[in-house]
Amino acid sequence: MNSIDHTINGFLSRIERKAYMMALLATQNHDDALDILQDAMIKLVQKYTHKSHDEWPKLFHTILQNQIYQWYRKHVLKLKWFWQSDAAYDEEESFMEKQPGVKYDEPDWIVEQSSTHKKVMALLKSLPMRQQQTFLLREWEGYDIAETAVILQCSESSVKTHYTRAKDRLRHLMAETDHAQQQTR
Repeated sequence: MNSIDHTINGFLSRIERKAYMMALLATQNHDDALDILQDAMIKLVQKYTHKSHDEWPKLFHTILQNQIYQWYRKHVLKLKWFWQSDAAYDEEESFMEKQPGVKYDEPDWIVEQSSTHKKVMALLKSLPMRQQQTFLLREWEGYDIAETAVILQCSESSVKTHYTRAKDRLRHLMAETDHAQQQTR
């Protein structure tokens, strides 16, 4: 029987990789992603260790999302004032809104999956942050619409909109990528 570690350390060990990827996709910077992840984990431990282990995932993802948006606000402000012209930030709000029968251990399958994973990760980076985070919470973490709305602190209709736009955009980008690859062959 496979027992699950219901300690806070066990929980953090189980979610750290996906949480890091969520932060990395949002920041596109390894150090910033690690800082965000560490801060989110520390806040969970400091404030919510006494809560039931069933509550930790939603609490953690809410904290993580808040850390990501806090980073984003600081990062955009820094860029706005020190690095780029105001014209580059006209879109700031839109950014925030915005095989059966396969043997899974065959080398061809492994290479294909690795390539597909890299392609999807690159495409996820191109999504507006709100769509990206909504997609990841729904697809990776399996949260339903209501849970995702609570974590992102937005309405359920916003979650539906961001999720649909993310899926549509990813499908479109995947089709473009596949078409471009076929053209080069």
